[in-house]
Amino acid sequence: MALNAHITKKEKENTLGTLKRFTQKVRGAGVVNKLKSQKFEQRKPSALKRKNIALRKIQKTEERDMLRKMGKIK
Repeated sequence: MALNAHITKKEKENTLGTLKRFTQKVRGAGVVNKLKSQKFEQRKPSALKRKNIALRKIQKTEERDMLRKMGKIK
């Protein structure tokens, strides 16, 4: 994947000015943020983990419903 930011030096522009324009263009394009997000990308949970999470949610809702019926919580 290529993320390019192309800048050409203007006629009466010094090197620092060119570098500043390049940095602004890269920041504006979101190149740095995109690369950082790819570097620290979270793995997707495995099928077993997703299943366990779903089962815990179901168990908690059943428990909460039972407590509501008993009048212990509103």
